[in-house]
Amino acid sequence: RLLAMASTTSSTPPPTGDGDSPQVNCVSNDLSGMSQAEKLEHAKNLQESLEAQQKYIEDLEDQTIRFDSSTFEEKKTPHFRRLKRCKIVLDDSLKITRIMMHRCEDCTIHVKARVLTSTLEIWESKKVTVDVRAPLKTIQADESQDVHVRYHRTEHFGAVVQAGMQRFTLELAEEAVQQEVGLTAITEKYPNCNPETDQFYTRWINVRFCSILVFFRDSVVSNASVLLCFRLPQILISQRTYRKNC
Repeated sequence: RLLAMASTTSSTPPPTGDGDSPQVNCVSNDLSGMSQAEKLEHAKNLQESLEAQQKYIEDLEDQTIRFDSSTFEEKKTPHFRRLKRCKIVLDDSLKITRIMMHRCEDCTIHVKARVLTSTLEIWESKKVTVDVRAPLKTIQADESQDVHVRYHRTEHFGAVVQAGMQRFTLELAEEAVQQEVGLTAITEKYPNCNPETDQFYTRWINVRFCSILVFFRDSVVSNASVLLCFRLPQILISQRTYRKNC
């Protein structure tokens, strides 16, 4: 996981100098020429930098949590952990780095804030509703159940990277579309998919959500180790078929 994060970060452009890009203190984002041990060390340094940006809100039940520019530090990452039956409101006056939710249950989060990386991560959670009213271009969702994400404006949506998501629905209010995109729907049509290992990249294309099945070709993550196979929207091209025909 750390190596994957480091490889992803290596393709991220540096801050533009406008003062709004989050600062990550790493020696270099260029992984070319690094040994495996050096890549792992780089990833650990990155993890430490990200941890320093986080502010934990944890172990709360039946609470309404509201953050605005006067109650939450600018350019920090709110990390909601082990919350139950909570309502979270991130005010439009906020400027934060990203949003993280871990092991939350029966919670609703309203995202109005400016998220500098335009990213929300949710994992090992259940019965969570994410109501989005600001640009949030990337959602990373892993090993959760009964998650519903609602975008009020289509232009605010970008993509979802998901793995192990059961009963996962995306909604675009402007398009009047709500669609199941998680393993529950995928395995009904494609029973050969492996829910333990397969990862999907979901985009909005024309009139529906479509998913790309991602295969990791090598056991060691590198910039060229990912093989993409497309399902647009009804045909799944397996790794074997891809190698045979392409």
